[in-house]
Amino acid sequence: VQGKQAVFEIETDYPQSGELAFRYTGEEKIFLTLAVRIPAWSREYRIKTPGNMSVHMKNGYLYVTGVWEKGSVLNVSLTIEPVFVKSDERVQENLGRIAVMRGPFVYCMEEHDNGKNLEEYVVDPVMQNKTFVVNVNGKEMGKTEGTVPVAQERKIIVEGKEIPAILIPGLRQADTSKEKEEKNIIFIPYYVWAN
Repeated sequence: VQGKQAVFEIETDYPQSGELAFRYTGEEKIFLTLAVRIPAWSREYRIKTPGNMSVHMKNGYLYVTGVWEKGSVLNVSLTIEPVFVKSDERVQENLGRIAVMRGPFVYCMEEHDNGKNLEEYVVDPVMQNKTFVVNVNGKEMGKTEGTVPVAQERKIIVEGKEIPAILIPGLRQADTSKEKEEKNIIFIPYYVWAN
């Protein structure tokens, strides 16, 4: 940029949290615009700019313009919270179904954690006005009020790494003539399904 080398380092534990730090490590001061993608799944974001930077949002990108010098840090905090997502109603096969997402990850159920006949499980709509919390190793990883049910801590280890799982109270009902059985439903990130 302007005949100078612009070097940034990114510090984060994303996607475990939405905290990102963009540190300018170039040797020379430089005037430039850094564009940072703000994903659509992040309902809110917070930023802290170094010095007097101008900031604007356009087409899903946050543009931060100003003079960067060695050690300048832009902090971005994305909300990563568990939410229910329903399919487009034109997809007939998915009518009456939901997906559970947390940040960029879609979660799924599998027989290993929940037993056979997964189609018998339903999320209890009565629980939808309570708080939904995801904890990993005692650390709260996300919380939402009013849209999704209560969840509990669940740790899953995949290839030596701890993966956040979501435990949601729900119901198991083999058919409509039978009584419903209260059951906790475990959701895991889709990318670890069948591992």
